Order: sequence, then C-alpha cells, then structure tokens
Amino acid sequence: MKNRIYFFTGTGNSLKMAKDIAAGIGECELVPIKSDMNMDIPTGYERIGFVFPIYYFGPPAMVLDFIKNANFASQGDTYFFAIATYGALPGVAVPMVRDALKEKGVTLNFGSGAKMFSNGVHNYNMSKRLEKITAKSNKRIAKIVPSIVAKTTGGIRNTKQFTLDMYRKKMANINELSQEFTIHNDCNLCGLCGDICPAKNIYTIDEKITFNKKCEACLACVQRCPKRAINHTKTHDRRRYTHPEIDNSEIISYYKEV
Repeated sequence: MKNRIYFFTGTGNSLKMAKDIAAGIGECELVPIKSDMNMDIPTGYERIGFVFPIYYFGPPAMVLDFIKNANFASQGDTYFFAIATYGALPGVAVPMVRDALKEKGVTLNFGSGAKMFSNGVHNYNMSKRLEKITAKSNKRIAKIVPSIVAKTTGGIRNTKQFTLDMYRKKMANINELSQEFTIHNDCNLCGLCGDICPAKNIYTIDEKITFNKKCEACLACVQRCPKRAINHTKTHDRRRYTHPEIDNSEIISYYKEV
C-alpha cells in the first residue's frame, strides 16, 4: 500500500528526516506543507505522517493550520505518525499535533522527535560543529525509522500548559516577522528567496524584494540566500546553515510556484 508524508522545512532538516522515513517504509509520497495546497487528505494509505521543525517549543503555524483545516475522509486503519525536528527541546509540538488530529476524528498512533542542528540564526550564532551534530542526528533518525516501519504506537508526551502558553505568546505575531528583514545591496534579484518560501511571502516587485505579512519564521530566505543579502535583526555577521544533503534546487522543486 501507498504511504504519504506531509513535511514543512526551511533549512532542510525536516526534509532529510522525511526522506529517510520514506526510504525506510517504501512507496511513499512526500508532500510539502505550503500556501494554497490541496487540503484533502486521501484515503487508502497505509501510513500518513507529518514531519516538521519546532518553533518556540511547538509546530510551525502553517503545519498546525493545515491539520486543523484539512479534510479528513474516513481513514480506516491508516497509521498516523508525527515527527518533530528540534535544536534544543522537543516542547509540546507532537502533543499539539495529536490534539489537532483528535479534533478531526483522527488518532495519532506514534510521535517522536530528533535533535538536529540548531539553526535559529535570528536568535543566536550557530555552532561550528556541523559534522559532529549531523552525525548524531543521523543516528537518531536511524532509530526512529524502524518504529514507523513496524507501526509502533505511543511515544507521545502530555501537553504542558506553561510551555503551551509560551508557544502561543511567541507565535501570536509571527507573521509580523517580515517587518524586521533587511536587504543588502549585494542582492542580485535572483528570486531564490521567493521560490523557497513555503508561505509565498516574498516577491520581486519593481526590482525590489518585497515581504508581505505571512512569514512562518522558517528563515530559509536568510539561510539560503547565495549573497547573504537577506538578514533579520542581528544575523548579518552570523554563520548560515542548510542541511548538507538538501540543496536549494531540491527545496525549489517542492515550493516554487509553477
């Protein structure tokens, strides 16, 4: 039977996770969570998963909104799983996804997380230990995949109200993040930032990069700009990061409007 994974990614960490899971279970479609996507969840799948990063101890707003607004037909015995990638702590992301699915009449069978390279460049300068951290995350991914292949159940923690409140406070005005982006003169209007933005928040108008108010805080535009021309608050002199196995062309293949 077919399998499907919905993923959200900026630096590529979650796409790396989704690809490894897909390779493990076989016959698996990878579907990006992005603006204006098909909201119908198909039937007849053996497994359906959600893979996403953690922002402020919870899921990206677009991921949660997708689950809350998706159309779930009768899913039969489909096995549902959610995997969160994070740089520090797993937070309440998986429990929040579980609760959102429950409201749609869907049971989340399995949830887990993997610590990967911490890449919140707008909050701190990132580590130099890329190879060591990536090696550790690959080992963690290798432990998660067999659980999904075997349709293991459980692994979902309880929601902590304090963490949930903190997440909601941080995410309340996340779309306003766009107001704090700056564009350096080195920008050559290549258009990459718009092509890789899952929210379609970035446009080139009159030879100028323009941001709307739909930012999801993935910061792919900052991390992937070939000229380091896009910055957010204090990122100018900070290191950049993208997963070493996920290049710009692969991200574009999922997010660029055709």
